[in-house]
Amino acid sequence: MAPRFDLNGRVVLVTGAARGIGAEIARKSAQRGAKVALVGLEKDLLEELATELGGAAFFADVTDREGLTKAIDEAASHFGGIDVVVANAGVSPVGTLRGLRDSDWDRTIAVNLTGVWNTIRAAVPYVVERKGYILNVASQSAIAPMPMMIPYTAAKAGVDNMSRALRMELYPTGARVGTVYYSWVDTKLVRDTVDGETAQGGMGAPKFFMRRMTVEDAVDITMDGIEKRAQLIFAPKWVRLHFLTRGFSPVIEKLIARDPRNAKAIERGDTIAQAVNDPADAASKKSAV
Repeated sequence: MAPRFDLNGRVVLVTGAARGIGAEIARKSAQRGAKVALVGLEKDLLEELATELGGAAFFADVTDREGLTKAIDEAASHFGGIDVVVANAGVSPVGTLRGLRDSDWDRTIAVNLTGVWNTIRAAVPYVVERKGYILNVASQSAIAPMPMMIPYTAAKAGVDNMSRALRMELYPTGARVGTVYYSWVDTKLVRDTVDGETAQGGMGAPKFFMRRMTVEDAVDITMDGIEKRAQLIFAPKWVRLHFLTRGFSPVIEKLIARDPRNAKAIERGDTIAQAVNDPADAASKKSAV
């Protein structure tokens, strides 16, 4: 077994660090002695967290390649390098293909897929120099697609495969690449996605499949993976079984597709898309959360 990757004194950079999983990864990294670089758009929250953790905040949109590269370069200069990068920023519009707008697709791909590319593209020279670790946040939906989440599912499947290819490219350098597959974690992103009309029964999935875990529990699993520079991290751990049996996904898809709850949800999909993705909801329209 490889020795643990001790975070004490190392530099951990997290995108989407203002709240939720990103903020908790930064917090638990700092508790392990890491220096944390917080990247995101919500200036007040980032500065408050940076003060709490003795870290530094860098304001950038992951869809702005030039601005993000500048922020990552500034973080590396500030701390003298980067050991760990967690590409966490993400958004998730809800609705059917017919109900969502083209802009919902464009924005989701820009943040959840291209944003990961932009992050690791800028950070990889620093991580390779330290023989460090890149962790890309995918999702259980990358291996088990859900209706009314097509842009999110497509982006996370892209992150999954991008990570696998990058893992092989970087292996000779001594740097390692991991992917974390979260199921439903109780974050604002998930609450915005599945609460209300699209709550647990609304997508036709089994209840255990939709059960939420706390941010703290999800991040405890994640931190254990980071300290192992793990290739694959699953939160909750039963998602590993789903990953290993992904060849049976067509069976699950058929069950969901034929579930009457799914049919009812699809019927009102246009309404759901309009309600959840209301342009007036400024908080949900930020590019990196």
